[in-house]
Amino acid sequence: MIIRQWRDVDSRVMSALYEREQRSWLNTLAWDASSTWTTIEAARVTWGLPGFVALERGRVRGWTFYLPENGEVHVGGLAADTPRATCLLLDALLDAADAASAQTISCFMFEGAPALTLELTRRGFAVEPFLYLQRQALDAGWRPAAAATSSDRWQQGDINRAAALLRTVYGTGAAGRYFAPHGTLAEWQRYLHNLVEQTACGALNADATCVLRGEDGIQALTLVTALADRTAHLAQVAVHPSLQGQGIATRLVNESCARAAAQGYTSATLLVGATNRPARRLYELLGFTARAAFVAAHRAVARHASVAAIA
Repeated sequence: MIIRQWRDVDSRVMSALYEREQRSWLNTLAWDASSTWTTIEAARVTWGLPGFVALERGRVRGWTFYLPENGEVHVGGLAADTPRATCLLLDALLDAADAASAQTISCFMFEGAPALTLELTRRGFAVEPFLYLQRQALDAGWRPAAAATSSDRWQQGDINRAAALLRTVYGTGAAGRYFAPHGTLAEWQRYLHNLVEQTACGALNADATCVLRGEDGIQALTLVTALADRTAHLAQVAVHPSLQGQGIATRLVNESCARAAAQGYTSATLLVGATNRPARRLYELLGFTARAAFVAAHRAVARHASVAAIA
């Protein structure tokens, strides 16, 4: 098996690979990522989004793509059908990060490739598993709140206010690293611009998004996107530290689910850190159960001796 740059792969071959990944995401995650594959392919053939394919006797056994930016290489995804392909693609990514003089390499992606977490760990990545949870009884447990504490919907111009809330909630902790690497307000603003204006994590559902406002800005929110015709996704659930422990997250999650149900959605999903026991317990009480897993990982870039032959 060898590794090659994916820039010369025929578009028809890539289309078949995207279609296979699309079926996997629909079956496992109830997530229609077709627009994402279209965007990735356009970037690959127009401006040269970098990536690799693992070939064995002319057959593609895996593929990955990445984006070097501001001293970091961010891996956008990795698909493979053998552990060997996973290994070689990870080696190629490390070599690419080294060649780009990157300081760090990171990823946040669906754990679909064989042995992905194991091989990331073997290569010195700090790995954090995330559980992908699903709830199907969307309108259960919600009652309208009193007018004095009722929530609002997402409004144009909320990005900066929501970014300030997320920066406060996550602080400088490790959990925020995957959204805002250095925890700056500008990074949180950029993250929210991408979340709200792009479709990689689904299209924004402003009417199902719940925003609790206060004199100092947004105090809590459940930011909802649409992953598929019947799947709503809670991309962010955040409550200001001064208001935590008052049941606000429970109320907003239930209200967002009820709003989504009224729109015809039949399930809601979210991601939670596997080691975040308080949050996992909350979502369990709210009727969410584990469906799949994602993996977040990062490491400093050092000179890497690769076993991959890159052409």
